[in-house]
Amino acid sequence: MSFTIGAPERLAEARADSTLRWAEIAGKKVFILRQKGKHEEICFDHGRMLAPQIEEGVFPEILDTIQTATDLSSDLMDTVTRAIYRSLSDDVYDACSDEFRAGVLALKEGVLGGLDDPGFSALDVKDAVVAIDVGNLAEGLAKRMEKPLAAEVSGTIGYIISALLSYRRGRSRISVSSEVMGAREKIGRKLRRFGSSRRRVGFGCTAVGAAPALCADGRALHARNFDGAFFAWNNYPGIMIIDETEARPDWHKYVAIGTAGLTYSGGISGMNSAGISAAIHQMSTARYDVGRPGRGYAIAPFLQQRILRECASLDEVEALLGGARHFASWTIVVSDAKAGACARFEISGGAQSVTRTDLGDRFIQTNHFLAPGTMEQHDFFEDLHFTPTFGKWLETRARYATVERVLADHVGRGTMGTDAAIGILGDPADGQIDGAPRSFGRTICKAYGIHGCITRADPDRAAPKDEVWFSIGNRKPGPHSDYAGFAIDWQGLDLAPAGYRAVRTPNTVSAEMQASMSDYVDAFAAVSRPKGPDGSYLGRDPTDEEAADHLKAALSKLDAACERVEDAGETDFAFRYARARLRHEAGEFDAAATDWDFLLSLAKSGAVKVHDWERTLVMILSAATAFARSRT
Repeated sequence: MSFTIGAPERLAEARADSTLRWAEIAGKKVFILRQKGKHEEICFDHGRMLAPQIEEGVFPEILDTIQTATDLSSDLMDTVTRAIYRSLSDDVYDACSDEFRAGVLALKEGVLGGLDDPGFSALDVKDAVVAIDVGNLAEGLAKRMEKPLAAEVSGTIGYIISALLSYRRGRSRISVSSEVMGAREKIGRKLRRFGSSRRRVGFGCTAVGAAPALCADGRALHARNFDGAFFAWNNYPGIMIIDETEARPDWHKYVAIGTAGLTYSGGISGMNSAGISAAIHQMSTARYDVGRPGRGYAIAPFLQQRILRECASLDEVEALLGGARHFASWTIVVSDAKAGACARFEISGGAQSVTRTDLGDRFIQTNHFLAPGTMEQHDFFEDLHFTPTFGKWLETRARYATVERVLADHVGRGTMGTDAAIGILGDPADGQIDGAPRSFGRTICKAYGIHGCITRADPDRAAPKDEVWFSIGNRKPGPHSDYAGFAIDWQGLDLAPAGYRAVRTPNTVSAEMQASMSDYVDAFAAVSRPKGPDGSYLGRDPTDEEAADHLKAALSKLDAACERVEDAGETDFAFRYARARLRHEAGEFDAAATDWDFLLSLAKSGAVKVHDWERTLVMILSAATAFARSRT
C-alpha cells in the first residue's frame, strides 16, 4: 500500500525552519513535522502549526483528569486536593530548567495564538505539560499519607499545610494544621485519585529490544507499546524529525513518535542519528523530590528527549542522567546499534540516584524495578518503591514472562525483525497462566494501549538505512492498528514511506475477538473518561444520573463483546469479569450473579485457565453480589 502525503505547509510567523505535511494511510491522517532550530522555536512552531489538532486532541483529556481528580464533592477535600495539585504543579514547573520552561511558554504562545477562541488557558497548557510527573508525585504523597504517623510523614504533612496556607490566604497555621491532622488518613486515601484510573490508568507499557546480530536483517530493533488511557491520543498521531544541532554541532538529529501537543516529542519513543533508541517506563514510588526553583530539574520524558538529542553512547546516557535532578521514579531503556548493546537506567527522585544495568544484546522492560536489591521492596504497605496492588505486581511480571518466551523463540529461529515486533506488541498471552490467550488483563496489549512504535537502527552509521514504524491508530486498541514505516534521511532531514503493515495479531486472535476487543475499549472509555451528552469531557465527577448513563453505555458494549465471541464458540474471561463488576455497580445483582456463576464454573472446569488470584477475586466478589441480592 502506498502513502498519500500532502504538500509541505509553512507558517509565516514560524520561528524555526518548520514544515508540516499530512499523510493519509489506510484512511487515517497522520502528521509529519520537520523542524530545525532551537528547542524554544520548535515548541512555538509545534503549537502554532498544530493548534486546532491540540485543541481537539489529548490536551483536553489531560486537563479533564486534573479537574476530575480535584473534584471530591467535599469542601475540605476539594480545597486540600486543589491546593496540593496547584503546589505540586507549580513546584515542578518552577524547578525545571530555563530551557524547558521557555519551551512551555513558547508552546503556550503558539497554541493560544493559533486559536480564535481557545478552550483552555495559559495555566492549563503549563499544567498539561508537567502533569505526567505531577501525577507520580501525588501518588507518592498519597502513599506516605496512608502510613502510620512517623518521621518520614512529617515533611509531607508540612508540605500540605504550606500548600493550604498558600491556597487559602489569611488562614492561620494552627487552624490549617488542625484540619490536616484531623483528616490525615482520609486525605491520603482521597489523594489516591491523583494516581487512580482517571490519572494513571494505563500504567502498563512493554518494551523489547534486540541487537543487530540477533535480527534477521542485521539492524537493531527497539520496540515498545505506550499505554496511558488517553484515548484522544490517536486523533492526531504523528512523526517528528528534529534538528537542534545548528548551535550545538556535537548534538544529534532525532526522530520521535507522538501526538499533537507533545512538546517533549522524544519523551515517549524515538531514535537519533547516532543509532541510539530509547523508551521510558513509569514506576510507582513514595521516595520523591518535589524540586526547588533554579536547580535545573527535568521531568523524565524531557530527559529522554535530551538523551536522543545529546547522546551517542550508553556511557553518555549514564553521564547525562547521573548529572540531572529527578522528581520521581522511572526506567529508561536505551539501545546502541553501533555497539550492539543496551542498558536499563532506573531513576530514583528521592535518592537522586540512577542505577545502570548493562543488558548485553537484548532487553525486556515492563513496569517493575529489576536491578537486584536496589529499588523495589515487596511489602505492599511499608515499601517506598512500590507496586500499587498485588494485581499489578502479577500483571507487570506476566508481560515480562510473555516477552521473554517470544523473544527467545524468534532469536532461536532467526526471525526477529519488524513483523515479529508487531506480533509481540499485540501478543494476547498471559504469562501468569502459562501463556494462555486473553483479550485483556495480564497481556502486552491493553484496553488502554495507545500505540506501538518500533525503531530499526543500522549499525553502519556511515550510510545508515534506519527506519521507524508506528501504529497509526485506525483500530482499537491502538497497538492493533495498522503500522506505517518511514525511512529516515538524516542528511536531508526528511522522512519517506518505507512500508505498510495491515493489522497483524497472532493467529489466536480471531476476527470476532478483535471486534469484541474494540467494544471492550469503548466500554472502558465510557466509565474511565466520562463525557456529557455533547461529547465534551465533564471535568468533574459525574452526577448519579450521569454515572448511571455511563454504566448503561459501557454494559451495552460489554454485552456486544460477550455475545460476539460466545456466538463464535469462544470464551473470554476478561469480558465476563468486567461485565459482572459493572452489573453489580449498576445494581443489576441478578445479572451480575449469572456472570459470577459462569466464571466460577469456568474456573472449576478448567475450560479456561484461571490464576489463583483471579479465582479468589471472583469468589469474594460473587459473595458480595449474593449479599447485595439478599438485601434487595
